[in-house]
Amino acid sequence: MGNCKFCDKDAGFLRGQHKACKQRADAKRDEIRRLVTHIAIEGGDLVGLTSQIRLLAVEGLLSVSDDELREVVTTGWTNGVIHATFGLSLDETAGYGEDSGKTFAIDSGRLRIPCPTDSQVANLNLYRRHFGLSSDELDKDVSGSVMTGSFTMFRQALVIKLLLDEGKAHAFDRSRYERKFGRLPIRLMKSESLIWVFNSVKYYRATTSREFRGGSTGISIRVAKGVYLRQSGFRGEAVETVSMKHQDAGVLAVTTKHVYFSGSNTSFRIRLERIVSTKPCKEGIVVMRDLANAKQELFALGNYSDIWFAMSLMDALAEIEGEALEISNDASLEMLLNAGNHDADQLIGPSVVGFSE
Repeated sequence: MGNCKFCDKDAGFLRGQHKACKQRADAKRDEIRRLVTHIAIEGGDLVGLTSQIRLLAVEGLLSVSDDELREVVTTGWTNGVIHATFGLSLDETAGYGEDSGKTFAIDSGRLRIPCPTDSQVANLNLYRRHFGLSSDELDKDVSGSVMTGSFTMFRQALVIKLLLDEGKAHAFDRSRYERKFGRLPIRLMKSESLIWVFNSVKYYRATTSREFRGGSTGISIRVAKGVYLRQSGFRGEAVETVSMKHQDAGVLAVTTKHVYFSGSNTSFRIRLERIVSTKPCKEGIVVMRDLANAKQELFALGNYSDIWFAMSLMDALAEIEGEALEISNDASLEMLLNAGNHDADQLIGPSVVGFSE
């Protein structure tokens, strides 16, 4: 006989829980998730939030340790960022981006330019400051994930917001990047400014292979013992097969005028206005240039949120004429990222780029 792990009463032979207790616990878990996500994006009683979480846990026959409480609070901020960035409902937000069938939707309906409201940005910042959530804590353990860290995702959404709301591209701190990742092997033109860099990007190019396929038909006539005369014909045709072939790996940089790629063996830049189409796929972004014999090129970014951001960034830049784009050296982005935040260690700003390990 076993006891129920929720109510600690007899659960029956070879059973560890009551069905009703499990349903009760699941319902309260969902209520807690909705509560913390709602307060993160809409605001509310931050002081009393932990008490509300513990009360709901008791009602759901759940025990919550201090570490688990911290994880619940952190998950609330992450879900709030996903909600504000992609415009998802609270039901859609649950488990979004997890590699378990409920993955990031790479389609035209979901992959769109985000528009977090000013109030959502302010509430997310207040929530993060109140609970002392650091950028490192929010971005931890994302290696191999289908999503980037939630704080980096927040930065990305605000870069787009600045572009669309104010026509500003914040100046990229190249020296800070190089202190963390090493020399950036890209030489910019004088008339452009760097906005974002993606690391560990794999570059593929469409290649065409040709082979001749065919067959013969005919009959064989015996004219003597062991001797046959065969009359036949052969028909064939050339068959072309197009596939994406890996070319190199390196950094992908987006500036106000170009997309740069620099790898071990291949380096090039593409003027934004010469890109005639960009399409998302599960691996990354497929680009087609405005050339006579252009072939598809794929930049594999490693996770879905970086794919969303790269597409949104290119779309946002396409909406703004290059001459009208203001390069801002003020604290606009830092103010959005750290409204009321006095922890200088969290103020990393736009110089921390999206990257894939």
